[in-house]
Amino acid sequence: MPSFPTPSLSHFKSADYHRFYEPAEDSFLLLDALESDYDYLQNHVRPTICLEVGSGSGIVTTFLATQVLAQQRRTEYFVTDLNWAALEATQQTCVQNGLDSSRLHPIRTDLVQGLLPRLRHQIDILVFNPPYAVTSSDECGTTTALTASWAGGIDGREVIDRFLPQIPQLLSSKGVCYLVTIEQNRPQEIMQWMWQGFRLYSAVAAKRKAGIELLYILKFSPSPFP
Repeated sequence: MPSFPTPSLSHFKSADYHRFYEPAEDSFLLLDALESDYDYLQNHVRPTICLEVGSGSGIVTTFLATQVLAQQRRTEYFVTDLNWAALEATQQTCVQNGLDSSRLHPIRTDLVQGLLPRLRHQIDILVFNPPYAVTSSDECGTTTALTASWAGGIDGREVIDRFLPQIPQLLSSKGVCYLVTIEQNRPQEIMQWMWQGFRLYSAVAAKRKAGIELLYILKFSPSPFP
């Protein structure tokens, strides 16, 4: 398995991160999980359409497009975010790191609103680093405020639970979804629920302690993992 460099974010200044989510341990663990699945993504999934929900700085989609999937020249990349600044940042990061801008499709929306039914069962790689921090419900909501990028409401699950039923509607028959969670989100319960409710296979793609948080990258697919 090859080792890939982290995309450059040198085009941002520290003040920029007051406008959109700054990559942190969760972002880098997600990159590690995607890198670890290089052979699986190249040889089994062979994606033509990728979708990142809540793209923030654009580091994840850029990593997929210019590193892990660099050989997949026909892959198209959709990204969504409610925050215009995040979508602009994603475009900048992708272009700065060499992605042809014609292959990037930014959409301002809440989660995947408006993408169904058009992209029903069309997404080969679906990625979401959601707001998962345990907060009050008042801090969690469909707002462009930076707080919305991390405030997950009760059990950190309010946004996650809105997203989970969309996964089986979006994934192609060979598709895979990567979802960032923490221990307080009850990841094992999520995995069980996705099997019982939607017959999606699941696995822990990566796991790491980060300060007081125990981070998990969960992955889901309609097909068994090789």
